Amino acid sequence: SIRATIKDWDLTFAGYLDLDEYRDYDIVADSLPFTLRLPLPEVELLDTISLRTGVYQRPKWNDYTFGINMNASYNYELGGLGSGDLLLGLQYEYFNLYNADVSMGDRYDRILIEHAESANKLIYGHEISLSGYAQTKHRFLQNLILNAGFRYDFKRRYDESDQMALSPRLCLIYSPGLWSFKLSYSKSFVDAPYLNRASTVESYKGGAHLKPEYMDAIQCCAIFNSPKLHLTYDVTAFYNALSDLIYYDKSAPLSGLPAYMNAGSVKLIGLENAIYYNSPGLRAHMNCSYVHVVEADKYHTSGKDIHLTPSLSINTVGAKKIFADKDGKQSLWANVKMSYWSRQLMRASSYLDGKEFTDAEYEIKPSFIVDMSLEYKIRQLTLKLLSKNLFNTSYTRGTTYNIDIPQLGRSISLEARIHL
Repeated sequence: SIRATIKDWDLTFAGYLDLDEYRDYDIVADSLPFTLRLPLPEVELLDTISLRTGVYQRPKWNDYTFGINMNASYNYELGGLGSGDLLLGLQYEYFNLYNADVSMGDRYDRILIEHAESANKLIYGHEISLSGYAQTKHRFLQNLILNAGFRYDFKRRYDESDQMALSPRLCLIYSPGLWSFKLSYSKSFVDAPYLNRASTVESYKGGAHLKPEYMDAIQCCAIFNSPKLHLTYDVTAFYNALSDLIYYDKSAPLSGLPAYMNAGSVKLIGLENAIYYNSPGLRAHMNCSYVHVVEADKYHTSGKDIHLTPSLSINTVGAKKIFADKDGKQSLWANVKMSYWSRQLMRASSYLDGKEFTDAEYEIKPSFIVDMSLEYKIRQLTLKLLSKNLFNTSYTRGTTYNIDIPQLGRSISLEARIHL
């Protein structure tokens, strides 16, 4: 990056380059109740391959991204109207996917086929993004601040189609003392991932028709901060309206439809609480989130619940110092993490005891997981004894593949680190 000052303006020029190689080992099934006969493209030597046990695929692709970011900031005074900071910026980004291949097989490691280049299922291409933004942080009074800005994005996709969006943001902050209050509105968007738009694999197919996802958000936040009490409390109430959400439907390709599509919209309200305690011998952090669906259209919800999302989640992390010498060369800490997730609903479609099983509102039971560890430090050496899922709780997590996956039971590990 390069920094410069011209009169009262501070200028920053920065460039970046990201070289990415993606590799995945994807288990399709450990065993199938039938032999899967997979048809292959005409360019391949074989017409079909038969799969039964340890079915897997190994996709890989290469891409790179480079960009330039230019910022200009300025401090201003408006006399009796207050003072503030102004930020202007411009960003250019170029993305290129130039290589992709996939192999498939069975028995977990036997390669049956590597797809020919001409049968590649991921379209090569490049995309260009250009964004401009402005933001001001204006202080009307010592305790009253207005933060306002916008961002305009232009993107040319690999298929020469264009996407444009304006994202405004407005936030009012009042800080009278130990408490501070924020009221904000923002509109944002995120473009559909390249993989979903450029893949022609039936089970991952989206297509160039996929639109960006949008969200309008209103937040009301209160923060209490007391250094004397070593305590910080943060509570946020929010309303989110999301539209053009992308979701995965594994049964859609059977009807000739894309697996990924812009499903519809969701409106929801929620409450987030976070409390922090940080003293020399004790550290603790707890957060609690609650989400309630107000309205949904053509999206996977059931009543107040979003599928695959717990309505209530609570996480608590604590660390207690057992002992430490005066010069800080030796210490022992005990750590605990407790997590709770309320029930989750999902659309299930799989096999149970060898028979086809479907349930539009399959329930994943609530779970409570405890992790504990002891961490001993002496000079540059750190020893950590960790037990995850201490009580060996049996629980599952849902997936977008319409099945729930059993999670790891109790595990115990010993870790040693040397800090040079």
